[in-house]
Amino acid sequence: MTAIARCPRSLPITGLVLCLGLIASLAAEPHPAGEFTVATYNVLYTNPSLPTLAATIRATGADLVALQETNARSEKYLKRELAADYPHQQFHRAQGSDGLGFLSKAPLRNLRFLDPLPKSRGAWIAEVTLGGTLLEVASVHLATPDLRQVGSWIEAVAALRGAEDLHAREIERITAALTSNRPAVVLGDFNSLPFFQAPRFMIEQGWTDSFAAVNNNPDQHGTWRCRAGNAEWKLRIDFIFHNPSLRTLESRILPAGASDHYPVVSRLAPSAQQAYSLRINRAGQPRMMAKHSFLAGIVGLMSWFPMAQTADLPPEPPLPSPRAPTRSPSGRTSEPTPRVESSRPRAAIVGHLETRDRVVTITAGPKEPLYTVRDKQGRLLHADLTARQLQAKAPALHKLVHGAYAGTGAKAGVTLDAAVRPSASAPPGGR
Repeated sequence: MTAIARCPRSLPITGLVLCLGLIASLAAEPHPAGEFTVATYNVLYTNPSLPTLAATIRATGADLVALQETNARSEKYLKRELAADYPHQQFHRAQGSDGLGFLSKAPLRNLRFLDPLPKSRGAWIAEVTLGGTLLEVASVHLATPDLRQVGSWIEAVAALRGAEDLHAREIERITAALTSNRPAVVLGDFNSLPFFQAPRFMIEQGWTDSFAAVNNNPDQHGTWRCRAGNAEWKLRIDFIFHNPSLRTLESRILPAGASDHYPVVSRLAPSAQQAYSLRINRAGQPRMMAKHSFLAGIVGLMSWFPMAQTADLPPEPPLPSPRAPTRSPSGRTSEPTPRVESSRPRAAIVGHLETRDRVVTITAGPKEPLYTVRDKQGRLLHADLTARQLQAKAPALHKLVHGAYAGTGAKAGVTLDAAVRPSASAPPGGR
């Protein structure tokens, strides 16, 4: 997904590049045997600062970076600027925002492009040996919901369901193209929230959402951002998935760069399970996916707007301390402490809306979205309100929440697909 959007804060380019260079020097320490780092980064095909883009990629410290939205301009620059850092570079050039790329410190082999379904982009697949492990990697950029003609909730649900069905077909086709008994990583811009069909499919088939595996409250940290009016929306739609032949040691989002996306970086290692067979129930899968599609569509419309922040935007909140392994002086790595889940079922977090003095958490209720309101000190003011209850108890917040939804459709001049832009006259972005 692409947004032609302005960053809420910016550093002078020189200062930002120097800062990212320092991060890169710290991240470039050699990994212990068997470990390796991968990253995914949608670079924004209209990226205004290629030097910042290159510095951000260096700052990931990754052994392999999967790129989305590359074009001839960025490809030429990265080949020259990052030749020493990533001597093995391969790009699939396409029109507009459909380009894909790999930057690797190790040789890439058996590259192949999986031809796209109609209205989608396909996938860029390669083999590479990292940390002594031969693995298959797939860089993906799934199709984007197009809500430009949405004028009602029913039309929005129909549009979202249409994209969901395409995502389901895309991701099943991509995973089916991978070698079933080999360590594999699927990473990229899914244009899907974690509880949408494509990420849910991956989890149900035994893949691991790397960032969610080692971070508490992962969905409270967006990887994509755009600005519309005085609000900034942030969503977690970029993922790194790996199969059971691998395990996540650490995963982080790097909140930097000139793109509308942030890089996602994961440190991985082989797991005890060295063989893996993909479990796809081709007959039952469509029925399983369709079971929640209507609710996902309703919640999905709202979920394009989490973390809306009005007026003066607060600094990016730090990520919670990951439950990453620790390394002893002898060099041995201990496993992360398993997360203890509450016995009470958790509702899916759709997102957050922040004002100067209130934080509204939106969750997927059994019949409709629910709203929990806290002050900036974390004190609970209202819990699990329906929209009607929110209107009665906090009318100003209700107006802000539902005004945000109503004000982001085509009638307000903002397109809620990959071409999110502040005005209808702005040049189109990627998808």
